[in-house]
Amino acid sequence: ENMGIAAIGLGIGGVAAWAAVLHVAAHTLIKSSMFLQIGVVRSIYDGYRINRLGDYMKLNRVGAAGLMLGALALLAFPPSPLFVSELMILRQTMGEGQWWLVAVIFLLLCIVIYSIFSRVIKLCYQPNQSPTRKSEHATWLSWSAFSLLAVAFVVGLTMPEWLKVWIEQIVNF
Repeated sequence: ENMGIAAIGLGIGGVAAWAAVLHVAAHTLIKSSMFLQIGVVRSIYDGYRINRLGDYMKLNRVGAAGLMLGALALLAFPPSPLFVSELMILRQTMGEGQWWLVAVIFLLLCIVIYSIFSRVIKLCYQPNQSPTRKSEHATWLSWSAFSLLAVAFVVGLTMPEWLKVWIEQIVNF
């Protein structure tokens, strides 16, 4: 979903191309955080069968909070930097008169949001049906995942000058 939005931004051009590069950079940090957090889930439950996993909030509060915040960020809810880039891409798309494309994007976003949130909520709150094991590194790894989210939010929302220059260089290449 996110790479499709970035591809649309690159295809539309203008401000949307700039936003697409920001989108990919922020997505890289946020998705890395999510992968790290899912690795923690794997170490606790020894599997990924989401229909049997649950009570993650009780087992690893930091990890569950990171997973939920990461899902919100990945799905471009404010104040995620992905929200900023998606908004820029959608504005440019509407400015180009591509309303049908905006409608398709919104429809697909609704499907993706439901799919991801239903799984994250189940993992965090449904009763657990799988054996768990104590993970020695769960909290430390969860905080590491949080740090990637923090970097994505701080860099993506404050837009330091070096980031603007870097994106401009890529777009103008």
